[in-house]
Amino acid sequence: VSCASCMSSGMKELPSIIESLDGILSVVVDDFVVLMVSVLTSDFTQIQLDRMLNNAASMCPHHKLYVGSASNSKLYELPEVSFLTSDTFDMFVLSGVALFEAGLAVLAINLEEYDAGEDESDALSAEKDLSMDIPANIE
Repeated sequence: VSCASCMSSGMKELPSIIESLDGILSVVVDDFVVLMVSVLTSDFTQIQLDRMLNNAASMCPHHKLYVGSASNSKLYELPEVSFLTSDTFDMFVLSGVALFEAGLAVLAINLEEYDAGEDESDALSAEKDLSMDIPANIE
C-alpha cells in the first residue's frame, strides 16, 4: 500500500502566502484587539448587561416575578455604538480583502496545474481512464 499526495500545490503554497501577509495580519490582529477592548469597556456592553440582569427575574419560571417569556419582550432603544468607527470598517475591509486574495492565489495555483487531458469533449474520459486490477463479478 502506498500513500498518494492529497495536498494540492496551492495548499502547499498557503504558508508562504500567509507569511507574506504577516504585516497586514499583524495590523488586523492589533486592530481587532483594540476593537474588542473597546466593545467590552463601552457603555453599549454595560447597558446590554444591565438590561439582561433587570429582565432575568421576570424570565425565570422559578422566581415570584416570572411573567413568561412571550409577554416579557421589551423593545429598547439602541444605545450609541461608539466603537464602530471608520477605522473599524477599514480593518474589516482590509482583512476581508487579504483573505480573499490569499484564497484567490491558492485557487490560481491549483488551476495552473490542472490538466483536463487530451479529450475534453468526452464527459466520461476520466472514468474510462480508471482501471481495475481485480476482476469484478457482477451478478
